[in-house]
Order: sequence, then structure tokens, then C-alpha cells
Amino acid sequence: MEKKKVFIFVEGVIDLRVITSFISQNYNFQIPHNLKGEVRIEDDNTIIDIKTLAGKGLSGCSAIERTERHEDIRDYTLKGYQCLVILDTDTPEKNAKNGGYQQRKEWLENIIVTNSLVLDFFLLPNNHDNGDLEVLLREALPPEQQGIINCIEQFNICLETYKQFPDFKQEQNKELLYNTCYKVFGKDFKFDYTNTVFNPLREFLNAYLRT
Repeated sequence: MEKKKVFIFVEGVIDLRVITSFISQNYNFQIPHNLKGEVRIEDDNTIIDIKTLAGKGLSGCSAIERTERHEDIRDYTLKGYQCLVILDTDTPEKNAKNGGYQQRKEWLENIIVTNSLVLDFFLLPNNHDNGDLEVLLREALPPEQQGIINCIEQFNICLETYKQFPDFKQEQNKELLYNTCYKVFGKDFKFDYTNTVFNPLREFLNAYLRT
């Protein structure tokens, strides 16, 4: 029997690590050792290829507008893959062009229709509210380690002091939270990807990953 094949685009490296770990933990795949620009996880029934939109001068959700990303989707579609993209919803304050659930949904739908792409999508955190991956990661912290959030919030308040410098660039909070947890708690640290806050994402992926 031919294996089910699923291709998933995500925004960046942290998104790739989280989504790969989430799928591995919830659908009983073995997590790969290398979690960088492109990964494959598979079992006897399913092949899942996960790739970042970022790369080669492309970054953030806007990379899905680029022709080379459309060609990637068409190529995987021709190979028999179900193609998905998982993006942050963000907020209108963060991204006036397409931030916020309704704007981002309409923006993505327009890209899909205009470019004749066979593509389904999920907008983090829950496919209906504004927000991003960090919302889920905060909830996925084990209870005894929730204090790290206060540390990061205090750190961000401190960084505000340096915004007047032209080269200042504040790290995205999801990257800061993810990287800090592994630096503080060590390589064996694990987010709880079975937390109920992930239920909307889990229900979305069930349609493609359940055999």
C-alpha cells in the first residue's frame, strides 16, 4: 500500500522544531536528530516533509507570496502530497498589511486562489484568534517552569531601553522563549505538546495524519 504523503510549510526554524516535535509526540513518529531548514519524519504508513518558508533571502509569512514557494507547493502536489502551511496569525499592530486572523485568512485565501495552489492552512494559535506560536509555547511549559515567562517579560522591558539605537533588533518572543528554555533547563527539556491548548491544531492535522 502506498504511503500517505504530507508536506508542511512553516515560517522559520523555531516553528519547524515545534511542529516537528508536536507531530512526533502526538502521532508517534520518531523525532529526527537534525531540526533545521527541512526535515522528514515517517513511519510505515506516512511520510511528512516539513520545510521553512525562510531561506535564500526570504523570511516570515510573506515568503508564501513568492513564486519559488508556489513552485515548491506545485512540485509536492504533483508528487502526490497533501500540502499545508502553518503560520502565525499575529495582530494588526504587528503587521498592518495582513496581521490579525481575518486579514491573514483573506490574504492567504487570495494567494491560494490567484496562484491556483492546492493548499490548506492553519493560523496559530487556534485558527480563529489573533496571536502566534508563543501563545501555545507558554501554555506548553511544565507548571514548575512557568516562572521563566516572568524572566523573559522583565528582559523585554529592559530591552525597550535600547530601541533608540539604529541597529537594535529585538528577538522574536517565540524564539526567545524556546531558546531560553533549552539553555536554562538543558537539552532534555520538553514542552508538553499534549496540552489541550494544542487541540485545534491537533484536530486540523488529524484529517491529514490519522490513518
